[in-house]
Amino acid sequence: MRAGVVFTQTAWTLRCLGALLMFPPAHLYAQVHGLEVRPVDYEVRSEEPRHPVTIPFHITNATGRHQTLQARPVMPRQWRLITPELPFELAAGETTVRFVSFFIPEGTPAGDYPFTYEVSSRQQPAVRDAYTISIQIAPMPKLQVAPVQVPELIIAGDPYWAAFLIRNSGNVPLMITYAAQHSQAVPLAPESGRLHLAPGESKRVEVEVKTKPVEQPENDWLTVKAGLEEKKITKSITRPVRILPRVSGYEQRYHTLPAVFRVIGVMQERKGARHLGWQAELSGYGTLDEAGRRHIDFLFRGPDLRGEAIFGQIDEYRINYSDERWAMSLGDQVYGLSPLTELFRYGRGARAGYDAGQWGVQSYYMQDRFTTEAQEEIAVNAHYTPRPWTRLEVNYLNKQGPLASKARWPAIFTACAATWDGRRGST
Repeated sequence: MRAGVVFTQTAWTLRCLGALLMFPPAHLYAQVHGLEVRPVDYEVRSEEPRHPVTIPFHITNATGRHQTLQARPVMPRQWRLITPELPFELAAGETTVRFVSFFIPEGTPAGDYPFTYEVSSRQQPAVRDAYTISIQIAPMPKLQVAPVQVPELIIAGDPYWAAFLIRNSGNVPLMITYAAQHSQAVPLAPESGRLHLAPGESKRVEVEVKTKPVEQPENDWLTVKAGLEEKKITKSITRPVRILPRVSGYEQRYHTLPAVFRVIGVMQERKGARHLGWQAELSGYGTLDEAGRRHIDFLFRGPDLRGEAIFGQIDEYRINYSDERWAMSLGDQVYGLSPLTELFRYGRGARAGYDAGQWGVQSYYMQDRFTTEAQEEIAVNAHYTPRPWTRLEVNYLNKQGPLASKARWPAIFTACAATWDGRRGST
């Protein structure tokens, strides 16, 4: 009876040993195949998005022979390796440490992510081992507030709209509250609100601002603040708005134009010597009458500083005038008739045009500033509109200079007609 019991226990023990030999546990897999991969320090890592991560691994070759090994990291699709994994040699019984670096992109949602480091033999693919660690992405609430459209000049008494963009640049959903403030405590609509933003989502916020009558130009300040209800995270942005009086408190004798005068200085060090240059610039734009029908703009900047430093600007002198019929330009401009005749060119010259409504004509003379040949052009354009959807144009371009003589094309004539039938939607 005792012998039967011993025989039964012995048979059961032999069966268990046989099962272990046929199906070894996962942690004995590397020992059976002679290759072992283990992390150096932690099996769980806590990281933040938008940061590079480096993890060291111990690689042990217990196969009894020299091996050429290849590593393959397995991670989420959006993550990117910083250093490529190249094959490496490992002698029998040798142990080495491999560093794998990767980048976690911004906006990765918070949570646990597996990272597997797998190493296999190139001569014997069955000789392999892998280890998986857990990467814990911490929640990172972040806010951004940026201006989209804020006017620079406003007539006092007129309302205006200002637009801002509020963005959730973190990796968790946020319930955001925002509020608008004005330096003059004028009515705002809306003054505050709430937004629910998913990670990476942005929403546009528009605020209507009422303005008060003023007698002198003033600078107002518009501020938009955004914050989280449950955490003390606040972002704000402030933009100035120039308020101009509709009617001044005194009668002006002369009509004025807004203008800006500035002095530009550049410096560059070459061959141990410092080269310093100065430029003066006067620019402005506006109307010549109270009705706002005659417009003018000008720019005077010099001298040329391109030879003094890489940030030096070209000298430019130009003035433009336009009204309901006439348009005239003088100085450094972009001149051209149409892409069909020739690409537009930048040069120094003069241009005049007249538009009578149904017909019009314009002409210009210019000398190219950016070519050593100093090419000159004389051009004329005439157009006629017999019907609202039909326009006929005739262009004449005369080139003078070495380039024109080489091409044997001193004059170019082009004629074009464009017709649009609005009822049938065809050209």
